[in-house]
This record gives sequence, structure tokens and C-alpha cells, in this order.
Amino acid sequence: MINQKKVQILKEKIALFDQVKLANLPTPLMELPNFSKVIGGLKIYMKRDNLTGGVSFSGNKTRMLEFRLAPGVAQKADIIVSSFGIQSNHARQIAVASRKLGMDVGLILRKTCQNEKIDVQGNLLNDVIN
Repeated sequence: MINQKKVQILKEKIALFDQVKLANLPTPLMELPNFSKVIGGLKIYMKRDNLTGGVSFSGNKTRMLEFRLAPGVAQKADIIVSSFGIQSNHARQIAVASRKLGMDVGLILRKTCQNEKIDVQGNLLNDVIN
């Protein structure tokens, strides 16, 4: 059972942090009737965080970016600089979110190992284009 008082306290604590709007929330719960039948009739639902939208198929990481980028917006930053692995989904997401909020982005992308071959494809291709 959900303790409503604790939920309210949590909401109040979260409200203390700066936040920018990036995600389409709340995301829906979708019933999976065929899957439910297969496993014996128990109703199964899937949380559709892939529908947060707003930031290039970023799923639940968009929620975190709303808090992470808020200080930059509040300080009127003109660029966000961040470091990630070379094929990072997060690098792609922060690039798109930063641009959406009107800031340039500088990505410092690193190899996961010294001998890693670098192909400009996937997330890296998107990062180079943005």
C-alpha cells in the first residue's frame, strides 16, 4: 500500500530542485492482454517511458535531464560541456536536449579501451551531426 504522506514529502523535496520541461509526462501504462493470456491470466502492464518524447527517443533519461540541465538554463549558459563513452546514448540525448533549450553542446567522447576502433556510425554519427 502506498503511503500518501510519504509521497507528498517526496514531491515537496523534489520541488526544491530547479527543473526544465523536456519530457511529455506522465507516460501511459499499457495493458498487454496477449502476454497476460500466455502467463495465465494475470493482468500485465508496461510503463511506456519510451513515449516521454521531447528529446530524441530518450526514454526515462529525459526525466534526469530535466534536473541536470536546469542550472544551466537558470544561469543563462550558452554551452553545455559533458563527457561520455564514444557510443553513449546519454551523449546523444544531452546534445539534443541542450539544443532544444537553446544551448550549444560540447561533447568530450572517450574510447572505452585504448585500441578501440572508431567507426562514425550510430550515436557517434548523431553526435557529430548535432
